[in-house]
Amino acid sequence: MHINTHVSVGIILSMIYYLFIRPTPFEVILLFCFSFLIDFDFLFSRFAENRNHRVLPTHGVIIYLGLLPIGVFFPIFTFLGTAGIIHVLIDCIDWGVAILSPISKKIYFGLLPKPSDEVINEPSLKKRQCWFTLTYYRSKFIIIIDVALMIASIIILFLVNPFYWWFILVLSFFLVIHLLSYFRCKKQTNK
Repeated sequence: MHINTHVSVGIILSMIYYLFIRPTPFEVILLFCFSFLIDFDFLFSRFAENRNHRVLPTHGVIIYLGLLPIGVFFPIFTFLGTAGIIHVLIDCIDWGVAILSPISKKIYFGLLPKPSDEVINEPSLKKRQCWFTLTYYRSKFIIIIDVALMIASIIILFLVNPFYWWFILVLSFFLVIHLLSYFRCKKQTNK
């Protein structure tokens, strides 16, 4: 799923954490950021098969399962592990992930069509990204999930602690980036 979806989940998880644990602001912000910063593993995608960051260990559940037991002593680790697992499970919806990475690089699940070899081997990064963006936004199911999580996150944030209103700015930033990308790609295909 797109990063704005993970930002929405980060808002929800950090507000649940705030509600039940009464943590420091640092812990709330850490949990919020951790939920979507996992996707910055794309910076290492050149080391992944087919340049797919979803086969890297950061997109498998094993690392995050390892964080859960530490939560007995430090509750933030239970939530960080949970955030990582939820991130991976949400990414299973669109194109799937190597859920057992680093043990296995096999991609599981995924509702959207897999890219052809032509798309994967496309030398132009923009053309590759446009294929993924346009395919993503053609799915009504994916859009419903995105919108529902976004609305839920905003409502939960204002019900639990409006002090963190600026999380919505982060959500808006990534949403605008993705929508601009979509309209740019749509414009290119209409030429």
